[in-house]
Order: sequence, then C-alpha cells, then structure tokens
Amino acid sequence: MGVQFCLFAGPDLPESFHEAWFQVLKDGFGIFNKSIASLQFYVEEKLPKLAEKLFSGGAKALSSELESIKHEIEAEKVKIDEQYVLDEIDILEESASQYFESLDDCDAKHKEMQRAAEGWICQALNFKQIEHPSISGLLRYQPSQKTLIPSNDLRTRLIPYCQQYGSYNRRISHQNADVVLYRIGEGLIDALSSYIRWDDRGQAFALWRYDESWDAGEGMEWFGLQFNYSIETDLQPVEQVLKSENIENYNLKALQRRADALFPPVFETVFVDARSEPMLLVEDEELLNILQRAYKGKGGPNRDYNLSKNRTSIIDKFVEPQDWDDFCQRGRLISEKLLRSRSAFVQMCDKSAVSAAIQLENRVNQLQLRLNRLSVAEQLLDSVLAAEISTESVLSQAILSGIRQPRITLESVGFIVISGRPPIKSEDEG
Repeated sequence: MGVQFCLFAGPDLPESFHEAWFQVLKDGFGIFNKSIASLQFYVEEKLPKLAEKLFSGGAKALSSELESIKHEIEAEKVKIDEQYVLDEIDILEESASQYFESLDDCDAKHKEMQRAAEGWICQALNFKQIEHPSISGLLRYQPSQKTLIPSNDLRTRLIPYCQQYGSYNRRISHQNADVVLYRIGEGLIDALSSYIRWDDRGQAFALWRYDESWDAGEGMEWFGLQFNYSIETDLQPVEQVLKSENIENYNLKALQRRADALFPPVFETVFVDARSEPMLLVEDEELLNILQRAYKGKGGPNRDYNLSKNRTSIIDKFVEPQDWDDFCQRGRLISEKLLRSRSAFVQMCDKSAVSAAIQLENRVNQLQLRLNRLSVAEQLLDSVLAAEISTESVLSQAILSGIRQPRITLESVGFIVISGRPPIKSEDEG
C-alpha cells in the first residue's frame, strides 16, 4: 500500500521566496520522490550557499541554481559509489592480507608438518618414503611388507593415492606439474584421516604405573580413567539450517573447514578419580604430574606395565567385571560434563566466538557492499546475491552457536592404576 501525503507550500506567486524554495526542494534535491540521506555532506555544504543567493539575489537567483544542483547531486552520487567501492576494497585487502600472512606462517612450518605426518605414515603404519629420482623435495609413500594395514583396506583406501609424487612445501609443489600438496583436502591425507577414524587400535588401554613416591601398601593404589577428547565446532546447527532452509548449494566439508579456521580444533585430556562416588576431576598437581608422564616400559624405576593379555585380571580387583560397562559409561558422561564446566574451556569458547563473529560479520558486510553498489533495477535482477546474503547471515549464527557449544569427540580412553609397587614380581615382562 502506497503512502499519500499533502504539502502546504505557501502562496503560488511568481518569483516569491516560497515558490522558489519549493522548486529547489522539489526539482533540485528531489526530496519528495527519493531519500537524500546519502547526500548529507553535500546538503550541509550547499544550504548556506543557497541562503546567501536568496538574500543577495532574491527568488530569481535561487531558481537559477536548479540545474547546477541537479548536476552537483549526480556528481556527488558518483563520488559516493566510488567510496563504497574503495571501502569494500579496503575490507577485502585487509582480509586478504591477514589470510596470506597466516598462510605464509603456516607454509613456513612445512618441515614440522612432514615430521608429524610421517610419524604416523612411516613410523606407525610402516610405509616407506620414496624420494623423486631427480627433483629435490618431492616424495611419495609406498607400502612395504611391514605396513600395518590389512591388504584389502590398503588396496581400496590408500593405494590409489600412493602413485603420485607430492610435497609439503607449497613452493615446490607449485613449481612442478602433476604434483600434489600434502595438506588437508589432498587425497592421501584425507584417506589417512578417514582410516584413523575407522581403525580403533590404540583407542583403549589399561596400565599399572609404578611410582616409587607412592605408598606401596596394598589397597593404597590410586585408580581412575583418562579421557582424550578432540574439540571442534559443532556443525549440527549448520546442518539443521541447511535442511530447514532447503539449501543445497553449500558443501558441508567446505563449511567444516571454514569453521576450523574460525575455531581451530584442539585436544584436551581429562583425568577422573574413580575411587570416589561420584567420580571427581583430578586437579592435584602432584598426581597430575604422575598421570601425564609418558609411557615408560622396561628398565629403571617408575616404569609402566601394560594391563593386557595375562594381566587383565588385575583390573577386576578395582572394578567388578559386571560393573565395567556402567563404570566406563559413567566416567565418560562425568568427564565431558566436568570438561565443559572448566573456566578455561568456557573462556576459550567465548573468546573464539567473539573473534569468529567479527570475521563472519565482515563476510556478510562485503556481500552487502557489493549489493549496495548495484542500481535499484540491478538489485531486483540480482536475487542470487540477495539470497546469498540472507543465507550467510543465517549460517553465521549457526556456526557461532556451534563454537559456543562445540562438539566434543572421545578419541581414546585409558584405565590407570598408580602404585608404589609393581603388579608382578617378574621384571622382564613389559
């Protein structure tokens, strides 16, 4: 429904001050047909000059300004549009500058990335590193007879990515054709990541930690659980938005990587004291120092014993076999609750959400600036851009929700006993 209004402009007399001023407002500034909010600076500068014309030359001098006002307004609109473009460029340049600076910092650590990746690929899974015969810095990974992956999984999951050479150094990969860059998103790295999730070896353990400083009396042992969690943005709110809004042109993996950039995944370890009911979070520094110590096998004092094979019955002395499942489930629920209630955890999520909100808002603002540069007719035609702005706004809120309440995934769990004596007499068993 249109809005009608009436204007009382005074007597319609030739060369009257009222009539001249009305024409300036109507035909010069055009205030009765459109908004002049964006012309604020021009209007503030022009009005004193018009007042001077009116009092020095009368209504006729004021009317003579109509054409110049029209031309000046058109020129001012061009300046405003140019400023919009410059503002958008500034935002894009700042964002691009920060991105490339971060990318350079990351790429400078390519040797660290290689050591970390090969710690798993070569040392744990026993793949063999094959260097390129003529180009330094290029390599690939080849299975060996000792590779610790079943042949069927090896053939279907990894072999297709083992024929191509790659590099962890971005510069080297760009200088050579048909060379992959070993990063997230590359076939081999993603296949290994998927395989880790599928292969559950090493995700559960039990050990007896002999520490000379602990009371050696029987019944004085400490026992509890260790939970190792990965923490990352929860994309469930994003998935709900994509489903409810019927949005099909967004890749969930791409959104996951956007979320990872805003809230880099972290790992947290929680130790739970199982001697009390309910279980309690371990906060004692002396006890934590013992629990966080690296595994130590044969040789010397303060060694560890793997409670597997012929030692599994030792666990029964601390937890009844029929209670084991409930014991582990309760520990799992309590540990996550305790982790989420940690002040450091809450502060980390809040700080990340504030930083992410700024970056997500900048992204929406960039799209809005692009839309604002279009004419009214172009805006009507460019419904795709308007829809993208709406979608980005909704997705931004969903991502922020997933950062404030991140997803916590249990990666591994262990049962630990601390004692001032070994569980067995024979020291040659590891």
